[in-house]
Amino acid sequence: MAELIKTTDSLNDGRKKLNDAITDSNAAISTANTAKQTANLAKAESESTQTQLDTIVIEGDSSVEAAQARVNNSGTAFPTLKQRLDAEHQEVTAQLQQTPNLTDVLTNTNTVRYIAHRGVSMLAPENSIPAYELAGKMGFWGAETDILATSDGVLILMHDDTVDRTTDGTGYVSQLTYEQIQSLKIDNGNNIEKHPNLKVPTFEDYLQVCKKHNLAPVVEIKASLDSSHYASVVNLIKKYGFETKCIVASASKIPLTEIRKINTKIHLMLFDYMTSENVDYLVDLSNASIGVDFSSINYDGAEQYIQTTHNRGVMVNTFTVNSYTVAKNMIKYGVDFISSDVIAGVL
Repeated sequence: MAELIKTTDSLNDGRKKLNDAITDSNAAISTANTAKQTANLAKAESESTQTQLDTIVIEGDSSVEAAQARVNNSGTAFPTLKQRLDAEHQEVTAQLQQTPNLTDVLTNTNTVRYIAHRGVSMLAPENSIPAYELAGKMGFWGAETDILATSDGVLILMHDDTVDRTTDGTGYVSQLTYEQIQSLKIDNGNNIEKHPNLKVPTFEDYLQVCKKHNLAPVVEIKASLDSSHYASVVNLIKKYGFETKCIVASASKIPLTEIRKINTKIHLMLFDYMTSENVDYLVDLSNASIGVDFSSINYDGAEQYIQTTHNRGVMVNTFTVNSYTVAKNMIKYGVDFISSDVIAGVL
C-alpha cells in the first residue's frame, strides 16, 4: 500500500511514494475492470441460460428431451413444458380443494373397496386413533373397529372383553368405568414405541376421525355388548351422517336382527361361512353382506359361488388379506370388500 508523502521527505523519497501510489491505483483499476468483465460475462451467461430456459419451458424447444418432458403421465403432449406444468398444478389444486363424498354402501363402484382392519393395525396399535388416521391418509375406503361398553355406558373401542392384552390395566371392560378406562394406557401393538401415552378411544372419537377422512365406519358389535346399547350405536352413526355409508357387523345374528328392527338403512354384515343358510338369513335381513375368511374362498371356482351370492342381493367381504397375491385372487373372484391390516397402502 502506498505511503503518504511528508514535508520532511527528500525529493527522491517523494517521487518514489508517488510512483508507488500510481502503481497501486493502476492495479486497482485493472482489478475493477476484471471484476466488471467477469460480472458482464456472468450476466451474459445468465441471460443465455434464461433464454435457453424460456425456449425450453415457455416457447417449446425442438429437442427430443424437451419433447419428452412436455408429455404428462397420461400420455398427453403439451406445446410447452410450462403449459404442462400449469395444467398439472391446476389439476392438483382442484383436487385438494374438493372434499370427496363417501358413497353409499350399496352404490356400485365397479371396484373392490378396502377396509382397514382395526385401523392400519400393521403400522400402529389396533383400535387406536393413529391407526385410523393412517387409514384415512393411506386411502382406505373404510375402517373397521370393535366396540364394547363400560360399566357406566360409554362405548369404547376394544376387541377383547378385557383390557389386559392391549393396555397396562386388567379387568373386563363391562366392569370398568369410563374414568377407569381413561386412566389406562395402550401399551401393546405394532410400533407402540412411536405412540406413547395412547388412550383407549371412544366410539365417538373414532367416528370423528372417519368423518375427517371420509372413511366408511365398519363397526363390529361384539357378542358381549348388551343389547341396551344398540340404539346408542345407531344414534351416533346417524349423528355423524353415516346411516347409509357404514357397515355394522357381527359374528352373531342376534345383534344384526335387533339392529335391523331399529334401522333399515344401515348396511349389516355377518361374519361367518358362506353357507346357504347364512345367505338365506342375509336375504331376509336385506341390505346385508357376508364377511368370510379369505381361506374359505381362495380356490378356483369361487367366482361362481360369489356370483350366486351376488345374484341373491348379498355382498361379499373377505378378511384378513395381507398378501398381494391373495388380494389379486379376491379381486378376480369378484368380492366387494377386502379387509386388510395394510395391503391397501401397497396395491
